[in-house]
Amino acid sequence: MGFFESRTTKEKKSHLKNLVDIAGADGNIDVKERNLIRNIGMKMGLQETDILCILSDPASVKKNVVPRTLDKRLSNLIDLTAMVIIDGRVTEDEKTCCKEAATSMDFPPGAVNPLVETTISMVRSYKSDDEILTTLKSILDRH
Repeated sequence: MGFFESRTTKEKKSHLKNLVDIAGADGNIDVKERNLIRNIGMKMGLQETDILCILSDPASVKKNVVPRTLDKRLSNLIDLTAMVIIDGRVTEDEKTCCKEAATSMDFPPGAVNPLVETTISMVRSYKSDDEILTTLKSILDRH
């Protein structure tokens, strides 16, 4: 984990750490979860060594760096909920972890539960990211 990393790199690593935390919330990171973490990390442009380091030691990411744009924060929430459902089980610990991550991304407290629950439902129903983003923005408009 480099000291002189760009804000964008810190955001990406912070997001990956959140994914690892959610994957491990049920006490186990299975193969599907590891693959999703790796795929998201690679899609974001992180190096394989960084991904493996975060997987093996999530605490190596010291600070949660929240994306500045709403679309990026909502996209991260979609990734987090995909992690919650990837193993076919949605535990309360995983949901709680996802809600804590959403809270740390500066979503309004009253919007966190509906954002997470709606995202889980829409990701499970294979809705497109654009459709999910539109729905989540409408939830935020009400809060």
